Amino acid sequence: LDCILDVIGSAWAQSTKETYGVGLLVFHVFCYINSIEEEKRCPIDSTLLLDFLCSCAGSYSGSALANYVAGLRAWHLLHGRDWWIPPKELKAVLDGAAASAPEYSKKPKHLPFMPIFLAAIHDQLDLN
Repeated sequence: LDCILDVIGSAWAQSTKETYGVGLLVFHVFCYINSIEEEKRCPIDSTLLLDFLCSCAGSYSGSALANYVAGLRAWHLLHGRDWWIPPKELKAVLDGAAASAPEYSKKPKHLPFMPIFLAAIHDQLDLN
């Protein structure tokens, strides 16, 4: 079993696993606070997932919530559990959550730091 988990787990980059882990932690805290029994957490049903996402809406960015869902789905896959979440319901909730995300989570794109900018900053640093 450990070998299977290792092989499937290697399908995701380390940074992806870390992001998914944060989502799982937030989900488990939500379940703990709301007295959701462990047996009801996996396989997750649509009502529980939608309740979780709605509770997060307005506090997290839409992309964070999408990552949390991806982490929950990966958790189900990794443990051989069914994922019975209707895609249209999930999309509607994620779209609504993204629309109600806090303004500070919606930053406009900006130009990347170019080597010339980094060199200019470096020249101003006191490295002693």
